[in-house]
Amino acid sequence: MSVARTQAFLDAHHSGLCVIDTGTEIATVDAAASALGVAPAQIDKTLAVRAADQPIHAAPERRRLGR
Repeated sequence: MSVARTQAFLDAHHSGLCVIDTGTEIATVDAAASALGVAPAQIDKTLAVRAADQPIHAAPERRRLGR
């Protein structure tokens, strides 16, 4: 899904979230933290896919992260 389509989906579902496009490769927690200028502990990577027209969302256990 493109960045624009992803943002449109988030907007349509009133999530209050926005896509951050760093313009760089952020496939790992360390790379994402470096690109955003935050500690790796502040990155929460998730995976969302669709299989047989059913959404599947995988995320680590949620925890409160300080800034």
